[in-house]
Amino acid sequence: MERTRNYGIDLLRLASMFFVVMLHVLAQGGVLENASGIQYAISWYMEITAYCAVNCYALISGYVCYREEETPYNYAGYLEFWIPVFIYSFGITVAFSVFCPQMVGSDELLKSALPVSSARYWYVNAYTGLFFIIPWLNKLLRTITERQLNRLVLMLFIIFSVFPTFSNIWTDVFRMYGGYSFVWLVILYVVGAWVKKNKIDQKKRMFWWLIIIFICIGVTWAEKMLIGNRPSRLVSYMSFTMVIISLGMLMIFSRLKLSCGMVSVVKIFSPAAFGVYLIHTQTLVWKYGLKDAFLWIAQSKAWLLPLEVLGCTLGIFVVCPITEVLRKIIFRKLGLDWLIKKIEERCNVAVGKLVCRICD
Repeated sequence: MERTRNYGIDLLRLASMFFVVMLHVLAQGGVLENASGIQYAISWYMEITAYCAVNCYALISGYVCYREEETPYNYAGYLEFWIPVFIYSFGITVAFSVFCPQMVGSDELLKSALPVSSARYWYVNAYTGLFFIIPWLNKLLRTITERQLNRLVLMLFIIFSVFPTFSNIWTDVFRMYGGYSFVWLVILYVVGAWVKKNKIDQKKRMFWWLIIIFICIGVTWAEKMLIGNRPSRLVSYMSFTMVIISLGMLMIFSRLKLSCGMVSVVKIFSPAAFGVYLIHTQTLVWKYGLKDAFLWIAQSKAWLLPLEVLGCTLGIFVVCPITEVLRKIIFRKLGLDWLIKKIEERCNVAVGKLVCRICD
């Protein structure tokens, strides 16, 4: 199983999370709102380049989780996903309540202890819905032919990407919230599965995908420069240019051949990538740590600005995965990993029996 693992996809997971951090440095950090002139243009070019990150992450889910053969699905595996969400949501809130109690509201601890119910992380909530229907999506995708799946993906692209790109300027036609939704993650899951099932990533040279990506970035950036501070039709997870960029990234990284040294690094840090998101977007960190923390970059010289953005992004990106790796080591040393696995096994059996009874 380990021999067939695609480490290019694991590298894309890391690259996507790096882009997510860069988006937040630029937006939540205050760079985009306060930059002007050439600094404004450079900041937005970096923002648009990184904007494909969330789409890439969702496409990876479909590419990795789709199986041609039906295998037992570990519903209880959600516990392994939920535990770090709880630890960072609740743990960081506890730390704030001890060291900065004035920043923590009366109901903050309770909400942080229930991160899904209180919607502390939008992606966690959207993925929670996706997680429990993955086996059924896979079952449906296995039953249709490659040609039928091609048509389905084309239809999804036209209806949920091309059409909203031009119509959402007046209203959110399908109530998709710009892609911040469970439905959008399901659509991208199907697209990622399509790439894997129909071997789309093997049908066009990487060079052409690079050209397509740079054209789409250029078109999106040009549109943003033309409209200024007005809402952009293309700077959206759902815009057709952003979907194509994300798809191109998946195509390129899925075919990368990494050196042994690079594989070793990716194997260590790729599983910790999601921890980067959980730590730096934790509600209190987001509000008091990141908010306007990088205003000074907006006033930097044009040649220095991208270096400072990348440097600040790298700083966050290095600290967060190291924290997550240390958490995993502590869990392993304390035997908590073993305990979680045992709980998962028991829960999985119970859930399996329950589903069979309901369905039968």
